[in-house]
Amino acid sequence: MLDRPLLILQDNQRELPDHDWRAAERWLDVIESEAPAPLGVVLPMELPGPWGRRGELWGIELLRWLRWSGRDSVRLLPVLVVAWQSLEMILRRKHELLLVSAGTRFVRLPDVMDGQPSIVDLFAQHVRAEPLKWGASREQIDQLAGGSLGEAARLTHHDLANEGYSACRLWAGYVRALREAGGKRPGRELRRKIEWASGVRFSWQDQLERRQRQPAFQQFQIARRAAPPPQYPPIEDAVRIVREHGANGLPAALRILLVDDEFHKGLADALLKILFGDVEFTSRGPGNNEWVFTETRESGRWVRFVCVKNTTAASHWLKHWKEVDVGADLLAPFTYVDWLGGWATALGRKTSVEDVLSYSGANGEPALDLPTTPPVKPVTVILLDLRLNREQPETSYNPADLDSLVFRGIVKGQRPDLPVVILTASRQVLNHAVAMADAGSQDGWLTKEAPDVPLDDFNSARAIHYLLECLHLYATRGEWYGDHLDWTWQQIHEYSNFWNSPTRSERLRFIDERATEIFRNSRTGHYYKSEIGHQQQFWGFIQSKVGGEEMTVRLVARRVALACLLYTATWSGGEPSWNVKDFSNHVPHDPIYREENAVYAVVGFGRDLWIKTTSLKTQLLREEYEWLLNQEWEASCGQCLTYIREGREQVYPTARSGRISK
Repeated sequence: MLDRPLLILQDNQRELPDHDWRAAERWLDVIESEAPAPLGVVLPMELPGPWGRRGELWGIELLRWLRWSGRDSVRLLPVLVVAWQSLEMILRRKHELLLVSAGTRFVRLPDVMDGQPSIVDLFAQHVRAEPLKWGASREQIDQLAGGSLGEAARLTHHDLANEGYSACRLWAGYVRALREAGGKRPGRELRRKIEWASGVRFSWQDQLERRQRQPAFQQFQIARRAAPPPQYPPIEDAVRIVREHGANGLPAALRILLVDDEFHKGLADALLKILFGDVEFTSRGPGNNEWVFTETRESGRWVRFVCVKNTTAASHWLKHWKEVDVGADLLAPFTYVDWLGGWATALGRKTSVEDVLSYSGANGEPALDLPTTPPVKPVTVILLDLRLNREQPETSYNPADLDSLVFRGIVKGQRPDLPVVILTASRQVLNHAVAMADAGSQDGWLTKEAPDVPLDDFNSARAIHYLLECLHLYATRGEWYGDHLDWTWQQIHEYSNFWNSPTRSERLRFIDERATEIFRNSRTGHYYKSEIGHQQQFWGFIQSKVGGEEMTVRLVARRVALACLLYTATWSGGEPSWNVKDFSNHVPHDPIYREENAVYAVVGFGRDLWIKTTSLKTQLLREEYEWLLNQEWEASCGQCLTYIREGREQVYPTARSGRISK
């Protein structure tokens, strides 16, 4: 007699009255409560199921309960599966890998009872003598949780998403976005861009297409076909953004820092051409681990796109640009001097100068990144991959421990206004919540497409819309724009072009001087009907006095109109009431005998000046508050000056840095 019994399940030996999950649970409870625990289980497959038919193969359901729901003391027991049908016939009807996995043997009936000793007796002897050999291990069983799909999921989602697939989908979205923006009759420049983009073929695409034909890849996509893919929301000004980008490229002051340990597997190539057009990388850094694209101007070259594989190299670039100095935490043991030495070797320059990137070689080699070449104040945007280490799991119990988010926290601690867009193939809501918990309006989250997302150029185009909006809109407005202005995308874009212009300082000085002159004369009545052309309105008058492009005219007009409106207001308790008649008399224009019963009938505040007079106190740019406070106001204008100061402090408080919120 065996010390531990062999549990042999038969129709009349274990009661299964309900033939549902409750019955299977009771059967499992019986096995787990056996004392002593069973040595093994002999499990017939053709037990009658819920409908009372043996063809339902209820034994397979019991095997599943044993392996997946049993306690560790029984779930790994050796199982002898017996059936009248062949294993091939059973697997065709119910594809269950547990039948052929470790710890399970299959024998046909009635052969299992034949012989002396019988197969059942031999099974008992074997599992008693070598239980570990005949039983299953937890690792072997757990690997079957996803069937062969488990291998497919690991191959495609973790590898292929970063090995060309996400880059390929991003490029397909870019081509689709260009075609949508072009419509039926694209302009010449956009048509040329569409033709070029449609013909681009990357060096890594052949290998990607071979990988996509692998069985694991196809199996994974079929299995995920019914799952809802991540969708990007529509961007309101998508067509306008793509047209602007296709015609003029990125804003002139923008430079990009891509931090991704696998940028060389397609993403860097695709982003370079999406963002900068038909160009190639200019230089490769130490160990080919840093790629750089530079733009050449009359005064020299400056770096506009950098790709690095880790946060250490990213920190050195930010220090070189004088954006952020992250300190020693992320840099040891590879210091800033070591990094510069690596670049000196890569560029073939033997020099002792501290910054080899800004060094013009003795043999006439141009500097890689000359500080005097970029615009007055370049805007740096960081594209940061969430998982920078292949050893780090895609899901993390504490995403805040990821290298990328530690780096982001240090950067944001010093420069909350520095735009950071997280790039990731992760679908984990927790990762998104942690990464974006303290994000500003200039930050973003871009999901890399993985093979679990069905091919959809329309959705991929939305990803491009989102990326370009981040770079064109949010990234270039960090220094001057606040949500209090409530401008449209087109208005923000037009002012961004002005703000990022190399001549911004000179133009602002001219605007202030000309606006001061016009406001002074309007207060004395100098312009009233003396220099105003017949039927000339306020905008036309300012244009005749200022000349130049439209933004200069608009900024002068805004200052003059604002000053006149506040100067002529009636004040009570620190709040203004607009005096339309007095305002009309001070603003230089010809009313042409029309009735002006509101200030917007005198000046097109909303249409021309982008100002809502209902919330004037918080509708101004920083430099407009300063200009107003610097004007020569009479002593009676004390409430007006207090009103301006309160508005400035409300939207531009001196104690706060970073973005401005409503």
